[in-house]
Amino acid sequence: MTGFNISKVENLPTVPEEGVHSNEELWKNITYFLQAVIPTCEQSHVRLALHPNDPPIAMTRGSGQIMASLEGWKKLITVVNSPANGITYECGVSREMEVDPVEVCKYFGTRDRINHVHYRNPVVRVPHNDCTETFIDQGENNMLAVMGELIKVKYTRLIYPEHEAHWTTTGRSAYTTHIPAEEDIPGWCSTSRMHGRCSRPPSCWNGARSGRSSSSGDLFLRLCWRGLRRSRILPYGIGQ
Repeated sequence: MTGFNISKVENLPTVPEEGVHSNEELWKNITYFLQAVIPTCEQSHVRLALHPNDPPIAMTRGSGQIMASLEGWKKLITVVNSPANGITYECGVSREMEVDPVEVCKYFGTRDRINHVHYRNPVVRVPHNDCTETFIDQGENNMLAVMGELIKVKYTRLIYPEHEAHWTTTGRSAYTTHIPAEEDIPGWCSTSRMHGRCSRPPSCWNGARSGRSSSSGDLFLRLCWRGLRRSRILPYGIGQ
């Protein structure tokens, strides 16, 4: 499983070719970009979804991180007032920032600014600074409540159980991750390695219900789906 501890990165030097950038400079740059591209996105029916800083630390290598706080997420969607300017709602990062992921979902969902979802569940020891990935039903988030809120705000786009765990042909669990090796990204570590061959599953709502994947993330999505149907939160006409 992957984890993060700020003690491994807080004294990293700047990267000369990248330089150092303040929050003010980054907000100026992203404002310029969004004002330029959002009109075309609207005409083309394209929605942008900016992923938050993960881990949500305020600064790295001397540069600010504008998406490392809920205030930053909220500010982003005011830069250009359009559903095309949205976020990747990350309930895992919400927990890492010590905010209620259900309330975060409600805030952005009722404004139609959730354009993508990463559905994951960490254990957080120190907010922003120290966390570990878990199986999707073993972290600190109430994932059924998160799913229920997505239904309430009528979210209809992709849900991705990011960093999903798999059961392999060896009968052992494994955690897949996009991080290739412990030394490649300072601060992130891998505490268990992948056994056997795993492939990333289809992660949309219909894919999560299809039974084609063996990932615990998709299994949990299917269980959530059944629970929501039985509780009548989710009408039977959706996702057929």
